Amino acid sequence: MPHAARVADLLKAQFNVDSEFVKGDGGILEVRTGDQIIWTNRENRGEKPTNEEIVSAYQKFSSK
Repeated sequence: MPHAARVADLLKAQFNVDSEFVKGDGGILEVRTGDQIIWTNRENRGEKPTNEEIVSAYQKFSSK
């Protein structure tokens, strides 16, 4: 299972959030809610977030 699909499954399980995978270029992975980027590896291409990083990023975003 691609990493992006695991991230989508995690967001669904933890927060009941539906998401979709949108193919990017050059190893870029962005986690978005609407038009807001809540996590990106744009500066560190190829880096993949841990589950804890995704949960923390979403919690910070959703508490705004």
